[in-house]
Amino acid sequence: MPSPYTFSVGDFTCSVVSDGVGEHTTEALLQRLDGSPELMRDALERLHPEGTYQSAMNALLVQTPDGVVLVDTGNGPRGEPATGEVARRVAEVLPREQVDVVILTHGHGDHIGGLLDADGNLTYPSARYLMSAIEWDGLMGAEGRFAREPDDSYFRSRLLAIQPRLQLVEGEEETEVLPEVWLLPAPGHTLGHMVVVLQSEDERLLHLADAIHYPVQLQEPTWSPNFDAATGISVPNREALLELAADEGPLVMVYHFGFPGVGRVRREGEAFSWEGVEG
Repeated sequence: MPSPYTFSVGDFTCSVVSDGVGEHTTEALLQRLDGSPELMRDALERLHPEGTYQSAMNALLVQTPDGVVLVDTGNGPRGEPATGEVARRVAEVLPREQVDVVILTHGHGDHIGGLLDADGNLTYPSARYLMSAIEWDGLMGAEGRFAREPDDSYFRSRLLAIQPRLQLVEGEEETEVLPEVWLLPAPGHTLGHMVVVLQSEDERLLHLADAIHYPVQLQEPTWSPNFDAATGISVPNREALLELAADEGPLVMVYHFGFPGVGRVRREGEAFSWEGVEG
């Protein structure tokens, strides 16, 4: 498991903390993406000629002058040997009690599972929590996922545990979490999915979370994984975010790109490419 990767954004100290890194075959990826199999196969062979690619789970810890922010919490203690490491990696950087804010970009298990530890206690006991109101309702509302699937107690219990400390993010505009830390709605992967923007001094980081999953989607942003909730929204939002990243040049982070998932998006003809840092 990689050690935290630390870098700066202005006077913010950022650390990517890994919840696991896996190697997968491009042949399996073909079954996950919605697009022309022939075009996708050609693009994957050019991008990953060895036939495999890395997929990681990259949580982000940000130390600002106004507080400590954690973006997503990983899978948590589900007994999976290759995951559940975020809390341990955070503790390598600072005591977990020093985390002031936990942002949940969306409600999938690999982002919310680490809200509680193995004993059922809050992993970050001093934090307040933020999630999209749309996302919360889609999970915990009367017609939400957990109303339809009440036996899915592992994740439901985590959301119930943070409810007293939870701030629901409303609306379609940027929401300031701390000075120079914003949330921006970017629905599609889920209906309440959000991305995170850091701006300190003259430097910026755009954390795309799960707005994009695989580097091959830079070649053709209309290729969506079959677990995107609404491709009619995820595709134009992904295209707009990639255009912003390429044209304005901020550092970019992606939750599932190979560790540490930090780099820059470049234009490559009518498509895009990834210039990643070495973790």
